[in-house]
Amino acid sequence: MGNSLCSLYSKCRSLEYAVKAFQRFQIKMSLSWTTIISSCGDNGNTELGLKIFHDLLLEDALPNEFTLTSALSLCTETQSFGLGKQVHAFCVKYGCESSVPMKNSIMYFYLKSGETEEAMRLFNGMETVSLITWNAMIAGHAQLINIAKDGASAQRSGMAALNMFQMLHKSGMKPDLFTFSSVLSACSDLVALEQGEQVHAQAMKTGFLLDVVVNSALVTMYNKCGCIEKAAKAFVEMSSRTLISWTSMITAYSQHGRSIEALQLFEDMRMAGVKPNKITFVGVLSACSHAGLVKEAEHYFNMMRKEYKIEPISTHYACMVDMFVRLGQMEEAFMFVERTGFEPMR
Repeated sequence: MGNSLCSLYSKCRSLEYAVKAFQRFQIKMSLSWTTIISSCGDNGNTELGLKIFHDLLLEDALPNEFTLTSALSLCTETQSFGLGKQVHAFCVKYGCESSVPMKNSIMYFYLKSGETEEAMRLFNGMETVSLITWNAMIAGHAQLINIAKDGASAQRSGMAALNMFQMLHKSGMKPDLFTFSSVLSACSDLVALEQGEQVHAQAMKTGFLLDVVVNSALVTMYNKCGCIEKAAKAFVEMSSRTLISWTSMITAYSQHGRSIEALQLFEDMRMAGVKPNKITFVGVLSACSHAGLVKEAEHYFNMMRKEYKIEPISTHYACMVDMFVRLGQMEEAFMFVERTGFEPMR
């Protein structure tokens, strides 16, 4: 009953009450510890989850496979690599390292920590490889591109993601939407247009272009590769669109100097009833800045604050100031800063 109550509070986004219910347990079973630790992860409080796992160890409680999987996931999320290796040691100690979910978690942990050789060793040692495992390897390598120390490391990580995708294809296993979104992300970061177009063709064959996540990734890929017309075509062909889809295309138009199209698309988004966020407004204000559309920029800046109650961030202010500077209107730039109370970071 207590575990169900914890789970219920967690699903209702009431982590505080879930923790209070857990603390009332006179006897805490493995399931209890697992439920509350995973609840912390589900509700975005990874630090608390790791603290509770530490409490588990102090109480000499015995974690099971699911507890350790949850704890390792939190270590991956918080980049607590030292603790993650200790969790791996516990997996070996308690004999649960061989389970497929546990292997996937350990492998993904080592990928995120940058220890790709250890991740590949685990991958190559698997007798059977599920699609979840393939996806973890592809996504893990793709995510390493943006945190690489240098261009060569980023290139290696990106190529590893693409190679894993090719290996998956040769294995005869069919990719899913997570596979396609991850590999398209790698193509975007590598500016690998040819490979991206090949992935596009495979996604079309398998019917995954109907998925909004894959299609959004496709828009981003073509944008980063400089193919704005293909990005626009992919956007138009979407069966449904999310805020991310709209924002991606608005940003794409803005980055390619197509300011009027960006602003028109923003108005289309509003007409469709989609509420913009701060990232959307970065694209909108950037479009105004590049085209020198002062009245429009001030209109959208005020709209953001008054209609959508979005507090401006430094990037919004930078777009506005940049616009005035581009036009040689230095006095107006200073007046804008004074009027809005913006304090540049020192």
